[in-house]
Formats: sequence, C-alpha cells, structure tokens
Amino acid sequence: MMTLIKLPEKAGFALRHAPPEQQRAFLAVIESWPSNVGQSTQAYSEQLKAKIAQIVAVWGGVWLNPEEGNQKLKLQCTQGHLINTRPFYLRQGVWCTGCYVESLRDSLHSMQALAAKRKGVCLSSEYLNSRSKLLWQCEQGHIWEATSDFVKAGNWCSICYLQHKNANYLNKIKRIAEQHGGKCLSDVYVNTKTKLKFRCAKGHEWETTPQIIGNAKGSWCPECKHDSQRGTLEELQAIAAEQGGRCLAAVFVSVNHKVAWQCEQGHVWEAEPSRIKSGSWCKSCAHASLRLTIEEMQQLAISRGGKCLSTEYLNSRTKLRWQCALGHVWEATPAHVKMTTWCPECFYLSQCRSDKTRKKYLPSKK
Repeated sequence: MMTLIKLPEKAGFALRHAPPEQQRAFLAVIESWPSNVGQSTQAYSEQLKAKIAQIVAVWGGVWLNPEEGNQKLKLQCTQGHLINTRPFYLRQGVWCTGCYVESLRDSLHSMQALAAKRKGVCLSSEYLNSRSKLLWQCEQGHIWEATSDFVKAGNWCSICYLQHKNANYLNKIKRIAEQHGGKCLSDVYVNTKTKLKFRCAKGHEWETTPQIIGNAKGSWCPECKHDSQRGTLEELQAIAAEQGGRCLAAVFVSVNHKVAWQCEQGHVWEAEPSRIKSGSWCKSCAHASLRLTIEEMQQLAISRGGKCLSTEYLNSRTKLRWQCALGHVWEATPAHVKMTTWCPECFYLSQCRSDKTRKKYLPSKK
C-alpha cells in the first residue's frame, strides 16, 4: 500500500504536482534546514548555500549566481526559463513561474479534451487548480460549474443524469403497471410525489404517485380494491347462517356500513359486515358465555380448596381475585392459575425454615 506523502501546509504548486520520488527528495533536503541561532554568520551562510544547491538539484535546474550570496537567487529550470527568487520561497516548494503558466495552459487543454470525450465543451479560459470550478457545457446544451476533479471522477451533467434516472424510473413504473395487467398513461416523470395517470385491466383510470405504486405493498387500482370489498346480501346471509343466525338488511351499501343481524337466540343488533366477516358475532351471547366462564373459574378455585372472588371474566390475561384455604387473597390471571400456580403466600410459607418467619404467612388467630 502506497504511503501518503505529507507536504508542508503552504507547499508551492511545483511541489504539490511533482512526482512522489521528487517530493520525497525535496522533503529530505528541507528536513534539516539550517538556523542562524547559536552559530556564526559564515557557518549559517555555508549551510544555507548547500541547501539551496540541493533544492536546485532536486528540480534539475542551475544556480546562475552562487557567488553573489544566498538572498537574491538567479536560477534556470530544465526548460530554460529564468527564475528570480529567494531561499524562503524555494524552501516552500515554489519553482519556475514559466513552467507553472505552461502547466495551466496544458491543463486547460486536457480539460477541453476531457469534455470532448463526453461530447461537451469546457467553456473556461483559465485553469487554476483541480479544486477551482470550471464552466462546462454538455451535448444537450446544459451549462454548469464543477471542479476538474469532479469531472475526472466520472461525473458529468446533473440535468442529463436526472433525466436519465427519471426515464429509468418511469420505465420501472410502467413495468409494474403491466405486471398488474394495466398501463401507465403518463410519459413524463417529475419525482416520486408527483402523480402519474394509470389505467387498470378493467378500464378504471386514476391518478396516484409513483411512490405508492412502487412500494413493497404493491398498491393498485382503488376502484377494483373497493369492488373486491363489496359483498352481496346473499354473502352476508350465508355468513350469518354459518353462525346459526340471519342478516336482516334489505339493502347492502358497503362492508363498513352497519346492517341488522339476528342470532339463533333471537338477539338483534347492528354491526358492519366487515366485523362479522372477521369473526365478530352476537355480544349478548358472548356475555352469556362469559358468565359460564366465571363459573369455570369458581370450579377451578374450589379444586384448589379456595374461591374465585371475582364476578366477571373478561379473558385469560385479565386478572381475577382469588382466595386460598388459609384465607390469603391475591390477584392473578386465569392463565397463570390454569398453569397450576396458586397462592403466592402459601408458596413462601412452604419455603420458610424457621417458625418465626413462617408466622408471617399464617392466618392470625382471632
């Protein structure tokens, strides 16, 4: 794995765009930069001169005036451009301005070539760096700004991208409509919340969002769904007959519209067909069955030598009040009592090892 080279925070253009080997050589030179603190001016000057010569060598250049001191440097790059600079800038990785300008020109040409590959144009006339935005135009004439790094990464016109993405999603919605035996009548897709027009196999037409059609539940024609929920009086009569009763309605409106029913015991009430279809039936008979159930709870308590003190049974998860043979009273669900659990205080009594502790759970003598 290649190690990332850490450059100085204010590294010059030449150093930032140099090959890794050249960057490492440069950093090795400036790592031990001389200081004029604690040494003579002559010693410092000689060390600085050596560092300047090493940096010039890294860039492959020539120092034209080494005999004139170390402050006003005259250098020449490999392309023959003259460079007037100072040690401070040289240490920062700044090099030939002429090469820098030419590199900008070359980079702009490369951006034009990059745009041409996408059948577009780079409209900018100047290239600064890979992080500065340039002006681009795609084949369809859309114009936008983006950095060269963004385009080099494979990105291009966002408008064309969205149009292509929308076209693909519209095709997906059309395929879903065909799977339902219907058709999507819209030709333009905006977003998942903008309604499209659909037609089902029975010719019903409606508008809804692609989000609803494309979700996992697979929503489709609301009118067909409504039709499927409709029942007939014959169907309701048949459902009532299964319970031993009758449907007294003369007209059916919808599954959510209450109609009259009669059970085999003659009780009459009103309820939605949807409730009856889901298994609901006569409440009066249900209450009667509850009374029988509380009697069963009484018998269960008697079999344990105790009593069920409650007068109404709701369900196996609703607590009832119980009393054991020793007079302890507590609340527990029928489900727990049916599972052979009984008086908790009697249980604690059976676990006690000392008479003193046992007395806490024994009934007091009057």
